[in-house]
Amino acid sequence: MFAALLFSIINIVQAEPLVELKESFGDTVVPYHHAIGRKKSFQQINASIKRTGYGPRTFVRSDVHKILTKTFKSLDDKPIKLVYGEGSWGGKYKNKALKPHRTHKKGLFLDIFMPLKNRMGRPVYFPIKKDNLFGYAVNFTKKGKGQGTYKKYQIDWVGLITLFDALCTHGEDRIKKVLIAEDLIPALQDPKLKKYWAPIPKKCREKLHPIKVLGPYKFAGKNLLVDHDDHIHVEFK
Repeated sequence: MFAALLFSIINIVQAEPLVELKESFGDTVVPYHHAIGRKKSFQQINASIKRTGYGPRTFVRSDVHKILTKTFKSLDDKPIKLVYGEGSWGGKYKNKALKPHRTHKKGLFLDIFMPLKNRMGRPVYFPIKKDNLFGYAVNFTKKGKGQGTYKKYQIDWVGLITLFDALCTHGEDRIKKVLIAEDLIPALQDPKLKKYWAPIPKKCREKLHPIKVLGPYKFAGKNLLVDHDDHIHVEFK
């Protein structure tokens, strides 16, 4: 009993504080509220799930923040555009699951939207609007082609591998797993992409896991199926 109490005290003392991840990293990486406004975006989402007053939704642990900062800064000279999504709530709500997510608490989780290219083959930011549930209701085919009103977008597979490589370089030992829609796995295994996967250690490649469609969840007043074809889910330890 004493040992358990001591362990709990040590954990409290050593606990990393949560900080809000809200900044842009050059022109390469921006937060998902960049097109809507920070305060407006989290207030709209929290109100839709009756969590008014809970505050911003992009908190991460301070040590995770350092890893992500190094990761995102390392991509500044790469031909990709990235938008990061939701992390955790902060303050007194940090241990609560970030609804409608099943996890996303304690600052150990972050969603990063897919890097995209337009019809001209140029990198573009992921489209974030209230109408598409802040990015989480954009769908892609198994080959990464945007659906519906988003047909002009294509998932940038090389950019996605580049992101994964950067995460491995700066946070491999701290990354528990990276989740992506199982339907997209075959496209990532295309032989044409083999040379881009080659520099990434096998130990880190094995942290990429397929995930089935989840839900439906009530999100921003709508029923949402979460299939992780619009973002990857990064979990730290």
